[in-house]
Amino acid sequence: MTAMNKTDEQIQKEIEEIKSYLIIEKSTLSSYTRQKYSAPDSRWSSTALGSVGILVITAVSVLIVLSDIQYLSRALKAWKKRLRADRYLLFNVLLTIIHLFNRVSKNFVLFYRSPKPEASGNAENSSFPEI
Repeated sequence: MTAMNKTDEQIQKEIEEIKSYLIIEKSTLSSYTRQKYSAPDSRWSSTALGSVGILVITAVSVLIVLSDIQYLSRALKAWKKRLRADRYLLFNVLLTIIHLFNRVSKNFVLFYRSPKPEASGNAENSSFPEI
C-alpha cells in the first residue's frame, strides 16, 4: 500500500501508533529528578551568607513579637482591671442562674415524679398536684 491508497482512518491509526511510541513520561526523565533536589554547597562563603540571612530573619521576627508583647501586656492589665470591677456583677449573675436552675429542677421532679402506691388504695390523699 502506498500513501495515496490509504484512507483517512488508516492514516490516523498510524499517527496514533507513532505517537504512543514517542511519548515519554516526564517523571522518568533525569532532568525532572534533578529539578527536585538541590546540590550541596560546602563553600565557606555560601554557608556564611546563609547564616547571616537566618540571623536577619530571626531578628526581624523577634522585633515584631516584642512590639506586640508590649501591646498585649497593656491590654491584659486593662482587662484585669475591668474584670475586678465586674466580679461582683458576674457573681450575682451566677447565683441567679443557679437559683433559677434549682427552682426549675425542683418543680420538674415534683411534677413528674411517679406516685407511691398507698396501702389503702385511696388516690385522693396523694400529695401530687392535680393537672
